[in-house]
Amino acid sequence: MNNERHYSVRPGEVILHGKEPVAVKYRRDLRSYLNQYPRGNNRNDLKRRLRSYTESGFYSACFELFLYQLLVSRSKKVIPHPALPNITTHPEFEVTHDLCSFFLEATLALESEEYQAQEYRLRELVDTLRDVKGGMILWAQPATHLPSDFPLDSVREFLGREVDRLNVTDIQLPKTLTFETIFNDQSVVIDFEVMDDNQEGSESVVQAWGSPQARVITTHHRIRRRVGVKAGKYGEMTIPYVIAVWPRPEFPLFKETALNALYGDRQVHLSRKLGGIVGESRAWNGAFNTVVEGNLLNRQVSAVALYCERFLASSYSRQLYIYHNPYATKPIPEHIFSDLPQFVFRKNDGNDGNMHWLGGADPWEVDTY
Repeated sequence: MNNERHYSVRPGEVILHGKEPVAVKYRRDLRSYLNQYPRGNNRNDLKRRLRSYTESGFYSACFELFLYQLLVSRSKKVIPHPALPNITTHPEFEVTHDLCSFFLEATLALESEEYQAQEYRLRELVDTLRDVKGGMILWAQPATHLPSDFPLDSVREFLGREVDRLNVTDIQLPKTLTFETIFNDQSVVIDFEVMDDNQEGSESVVQAWGSPQARVITTHHRIRRRVGVKAGKYGEMTIPYVIAVWPRPEFPLFKETALNALYGDRQVHLSRKLGGIVGESRAWNGAFNTVVEGNLLNRQVSAVALYCERFLASSYSRQLYIYHNPYATKPIPEHIFSDLPQFVFRKNDGNDGNMHWLGGADPWEVDTY
C-alpha cells in the first residue's frame, strides 16, 4: 500500500509539528510571542494565518509576531493595526517611543499567485526571443496589473525592436526598456531589465529567465517593488514611517542585494583612455532615490528594515538590518534601533556625504550564513 501523502501541506508544517530541535525552539518562541500579543480580533487573525495553507498567510503571521515583541521591548506603547482617518486599511503597528512616534508596515518579498501568473506569461514571451546577442540577458517585470486577456503581440514587437537596437548599440548595462500602452481604459506598463550576462554568478540571486535558457537575477527587484507598493499606501504620513521587509528564503538577502534595492544599482565606470575601472556610483533607480519627472519618490519612507533568518541544526537566529532613507521628509531617530545594525547617511563639510554603518563595523562582514 502506498502511504505517500497526496494532500497539500501547510508551509509551517515542519515548524508547527516537527520534533527537530530547531523546530521545537522556533515553535516555543512563536508561542511566547503569541502570548505577548494583545487578545482580540487581531490575535485571532494571527492564529488563523498560522494555520494557513499559503506562504503569505503563514509567514506574514510569523513576521508580525516577531516584530511586535521586538517593538514592545523598546517602546512605551505599541498599537497593532491602528485606525487611520479616512483610510480603510492600516499599517501593522503604531509605535510610541520616548524619542518619537512612528508607523511600521510589514511585508513579505513574496508575490501573489496572480502576479506569478503575469510573470509566467512574460517569461514565455522573453523565452521566444532567441537572437539576443552581445552577452545580454532579459528579465520581465510587470509594473502595473497585466490583464489576463491583454494580447502580447504589441509587447513582442516592441521587445524585438528594442533588443535589436541594443545588439548594435554600445550601451552601459543594466538598462530598463519600458513598454507602455492603454488597454480597456487602463494603463499597462511592463519593464524589461537588460543586464550583463556576467551577472549570472552573483551571490544574491533568484531564478529568472533569459534567452534562450533560464538565467538568474538579483533579489533587489522584488524588495524594491514591495517598498514602492507600500510607500504610498496611506497617503501623506504625519509621523515617521518604517517599512519592514522579509525576503523569504527562496529570495535570499545579501549585502549587495540590499544596497541595489534601496540605493540603486551599482555602476562601475570604465575608462577606454586610461583602461580599467576609474570609479563607482549608484544608479538613480533604488527605492530611496528613484527620480520621476524631477521628483524623488518614496520620501515619506523614513527607513526600511530588512529581515533575515539563519537556521542551524539545533537552533536559529534572526536579524533586522535598518537602512535609513537619506532623502526622508521625516527621518526616524537612530537611537530607537540603537542595538540593531543601522546604515545611515553622514554629511561632510560640503553638501555631499556618504553612507556607513553606525559603530563602524559592517555587520555583513561579521554575520555569516
